[in-house]
Amino acid sequence: MSQLLSQGQIASLKAACDSWQDKYDRLLESHKRLQKVNQGLEDKLLKLVDRCESEKVRLMEDIESLKTSVVNAGHTVNALSTENI
Repeated sequence: MSQLLSQGQIASLKAACDSWQDKYDRLLESHKRLQKVNQGLEDKLLKLVDRCESEKVRLMEDIESLKTSVVNAGHTVNALSTENI
């Protein structure tokens, strides 16, 4: 047998429903804000990684250039040592 709800019970259920809807709406809004913050942080992190990778490539090029200079300087020292003997 079905029971009919009294006006007080209906009002109580409506208040509970409204309360849960309000909580849901606040959670949804917080979630949206958090997604925006996370996206901003991800963008910043990707830029930082890109900058670090570019710097790494530049430093590797500098190392190769310096290695070449050291090898050339060694050849020059050997050549001058041979001349002075």
